[in-house]
Amino acid sequence: MTDVVLDDDGVARSIEEVRELRVVPPLWCAGQDPNGQPCRQRMRVKALHSTLKSPHFAGGHIGGCDHGSHRSEDRPGDVGHLHPVATGTAGWRVVVGEDAPTTGPDGRRRPDDQVAGTTTRRYVPGPTTAGNAGTGRRHLESVLQAAIAGALPPTMTLPGGQPLPASETVVSASDGRDSRFAARDFIVWGAVTVTRRVGSEGATMLLLGDRAQRFGVLIPADLRPRFALARDDEFVGRHAAVLGSRRGAADRPYIAPRDAGHVTFLPSVQVRPPKP
Repeated sequence: MTDVVLDDDGVARSIEEVRELRVVPPLWCAGQDPNGQPCRQRMRVKALHSTLKSPHFAGGHIGGCDHGSHRSEDRPGDVGHLHPVATGTAGWRVVVGEDAPTTGPDGRRRPDDQVAGTTTRRYVPGPTTAGNAGTGRRHLESVLQAAIAGALPPTMTLPGGQPLPASETVVSASDGRDSRFAARDFIVWGAVTVTRRVGSEGATMLLLGDRAQRFGVLIPADLRPRFALARDDEFVGRHAAVLGSRRGAADRPYIAPRDAGHVTFLPSVQVRPPKP
């Protein structure tokens, strides 16, 4: 499953942007394999006008495409049962971390609606939940895309947290300097304008925003090799979003991502798998 696709001009488009188009253009997968080979498989839009489920992109992928499968943990004890869920999309639940395998423990691709599984939970829209606001799962790249476009939903739920107004969870670099963000997790985003090497071990500080209102993103030395850019200045000009807790002095705040999946860039940067 993928949240962002490319059009013929190479412009990244979210499902929200495609919904606003009068004519849906040809769309292509924006992912890539672990070697950096672009997927660029044809994508289509499903359920664009459905009242039962949210619209989404679907299509094939090359082997190892990082947009081909996102984490979907099996839940035990649900064989043969359907679980009603809400169909609205009033808020987003942010998903971070590494992608899970595309197959379940028995080797089947999941979800497989034609073959009953022993542990996979299946959701269907039901009348008992139709009046509740649903929560769509979105990866950090989709959140960044929506923030740039000014199209964030009313509420956001960070991993392990509760739904909060988007204005309190996803903020620009200048707003992230506010003292109310000093003691909790949030997402800060902005354009990378300056990079600096920190210390002697190879950590990199990315500075977001203009000179007076900059916010830092500290890429630790052990994470820097996972981003496939030879030079630090190749980050400049890209937009970035990072999830974490604010550190540093009040006039020099920064976030150090705990994992490579807690920071994303547009245009995207290939993330190498961790060394075994």
